[in-house]
Amino acid sequence: MKFEYKIKSFKSKELTLEIIFKTPELVSQTQQEAEDLRVIFWGSAWFVDKKFNEQVNGGPSLRRNNVLILNIPPQRGPKKIELSTAEVAAVDTGSVALGIGTVAGNFVLSASLNSLWSMINTQQMIVLIPLFQVDLPENAGMVFKQMMKIAAFDLVPNTEDIYNTVLGIDELPGPLTENFGTVGFETTYFIHNMGSLVFFIVAFPLMSIVAFLFTFCRQYAAIRKAKKSIEETIYWNYLIRLLIESYTILAVCGMINLTDLKWDSVGTFIVSVNAILFLVVCVALPFG
Repeated sequence: MKFEYKIKSFKSKELTLEIIFKTPELVSQTQQEAEDLRVIFWGSAWFVDKKFNEQVNGGPSLRRNNVLILNIPPQRGPKKIELSTAEVAAVDTGSVALGIGTVAGNFVLSASLNSLWSMINTQQMIVLIPLFQVDLPENAGMVFKQMMKIAAFDLVPNTEDIYNTVLGIDELPGPLTENFGTVGFETTYFIHNMGSLVFFIVAFPLMSIVAFLFTFCRQYAAIRKAKKSIEETIYWNYLIRLLIESYTILAVCGMINLTDLKWDSVGTFIVSVNAILFLVVCVALPFG
């Protein structure tokens, strides 16, 4: 079987290889005929197999601790990749529409939101299951990633580009592990992993400012009514409910960023400070 390979990255704790098969559809066609990839390490014992937590020693020996053996999952040919891309786009649009429609429907119908919040809390627990060290099939990963958008209130597309522009960040680090990236935590930066949930958090101080400015226009009945409505919403129902429902996502995103704090620019400084701040809030909250 013909293939090519190249080293994508070589770091102190990680080596990333990319393998390009000439006929990917012929690789691991059945579970009984799954292909194995063997990487032989020469020289000193510098590498550790994360899956089995065993040291990979140097030398061409076929003993288990000298060779890194990986199971190759079934690969997709060009036609299947095009089909998968179209499927992902359709599911992405559908998940966003479902999330917006569910929330809007409950508000319009003045229905009790308790069932909605309960559903979102349960969904957050479910979508975080792949963060354990398990082998996650590609199709399952796609489903979990779309479910995460609803669970994390990530309803605004292309938020990463918006944050990069506002914060002046040119390049994002990769995910903590492959499973983190599959679920939707595609970088270690706190704000970027939060997605459009950041907009809901920023809305609290903005609404507070609007309520304060309305104080100077109390002679108008409509302004007084609007001011009272805003204050009854944000002090403190909105903030408490937001923290309760986003507690899990806030904690996970904060702990991810804690592994890769950076201070080399204004943008990374803001990201790191917010990660630490919200992580402290999560630890201090009585319901945490």
